Amino acid sequence: MRAAIPAIGEALGIDTRGYLERFDRDLAAAKRKGEGHGEPPTVLFVVGRDPGGVANVDGAGAGPSSTS
Repeated sequence: MRAAIPAIGEALGIDTRGYLERFDRDLAAAKRKGEGHGEPPTVLFVVGRDPGGVANVDGAGAGPSSTS
């Protein structure tokens, strides 16, 4: 996600430094909030799907991928 922000900004012709600063600040705060609470949760980040439903979901996560 973080690496994509400058590329998106460049494509749109906008300066993304403020967005990156906020991203870094919010990520650091989330990490601090989660410290000391055991194992981190498993997370699925959905990057695409068919509109209006959950068909053809594309996602990213740290675990193994599978297709069905």
